[in-house]
Amino acid sequence: SSSSSPPLPVSCYVESVADIYHSKLASLEQDFSQYLSNIDQAHREVAVCFSNPQFNAVIHQSTSIVENVQSIFSFIEVGKNYLSKVTKSIMGVSYFTPLSHGDHRYLTSVIQGLVRVCPNNDLISKWNRDQEIMQTLQHCVSFGRGVKRFDVVVPGRVLLYEGEVTMVEKRKKKKKTWLLLFSDILLLTQRQGKVLVAIHPPVLLQELVIQDNCSDETEFQLITVDGTFIRTMKLRSGEEKGEWMNTLQQWVDSNQLQRRKEEREERDREIESSDTPVPSVNGDYQQLPNLFPGVPDLSLDQP
Repeated sequence: SSSSSPPLPVSCYVESVADIYHSKLASLEQDFSQYLSNIDQAHREVAVCFSNPQFNAVIHQSTSIVENVQSIFSFIEVGKNYLSKVTKSIMGVSYFTPLSHGDHRYLTSVIQGLVRVCPNNDLISKWNRDQEIMQTLQHCVSFGRGVKRFDVVVPGRVLLYEGEVTMVEKRKKKKKTWLLLFSDILLLTQRQGKVLVAIHPPVLLQELVIQDNCSDETEFQLITVDGTFIRTMKLRSGEEKGEWMNTLQQWVDSNQLQRRKEEREERDREIESSDTPVPSVNGDYQQLPNLFPGVPDLSLDQP
């Protein structure tokens, strides 16, 4: 009999998701652009029809038609919503793909192509801005004395808010500080020309507590749960202080909620793994399998 050839390695015929989207983007763009053009043409033609008094009178004689006009248009335009969701999903993947990863280049190309056909331009603009900012930060952040080098740009991290504050240290020593609020950390830096020098290790938002207990209405305190980080931040006005505190609190809450969720999921996994039944010494020995075929079952209940 003829021997069958060995199967090909998976890598020989399976494309990455990024490759697939990239290769299909040209046809997707062409088809969807035509689809949007047809929708616009349909709207124009319907508008012309409704401008005709006789047509308008006939339509309004039927209650069912009047009630369903909007739902019909919603059905026709469902593709717009679908593509917006696909674009949002691809952007979500790109946020968690390292800039150095090969797929990131493909994902960026796909998203930039979708810009031309996706109606949700605000979402695309935000993605472009986030990517540009993180790529810039990758090259302009350095590390001061005593600050261990760490990766500023990691998958899923985006810059949310930044600005200059006056940090009040012990003995009322004041230091101009440029705060960078990322989606998971707070980074204290100082400007030196075009370079931002990190003057403290990153502070995890999930470990941060914000306190409004200062006598000065333009100041608030940042404290870590373990008490190793205590700093007073002074702003130029009470309004600016409120903006910083609200933004910080929002993302501290979000990170702490995510941590509690992960801890709960971890406990559930531990409980599930501990639910595997283990035979008891005093249990029913007849439930145990005979591990040695050919050897008589020596359970105590045997005569």
